[in-house]
Amino acid sequence: MLALFTNLLTVFPLTLEIHQAGLALAARYGLSVYDAMIAASAVDAGCDTLWSEDMQHGMMIGEGLRVLDPFRVGREPSGLLRRGQMRAESHHQHPTRPLDRLLGAAIGARDRAR
Repeated sequence: MLALFTNLLTVFPLTLEIHQAGLALAARYGLSVYDAMIAASAVDAGCDTLWSEDMQHGMMIGEGLRVLDPFRVGREPSGLLRRGQMRAESHHQHPTRPLDRLLGAAIGARDRAR
């Protein structure tokens, strides 16, 4: 399973700088340290969307990272997303299994980065 991920995705190391940024995010946004490390890694990688059912849906972290709950996408109030941003690809069918959702989001992020 790990080989599948490493073949599809770029794996970034958790550096001291990302760890320190994660601790700062935990303090600023009231996140668990674990969630804050994920968010700090996403910010460092230049992501604009973090898919999580554990964090607050629609929360903005820093200047450009928005947390979206994959189970609530398409049901949020119309003003939740930034002007001009697509409604989280609501025109696509979302797989029902968590791993499929994770892989779909990761592949979509990789394709947008190219």
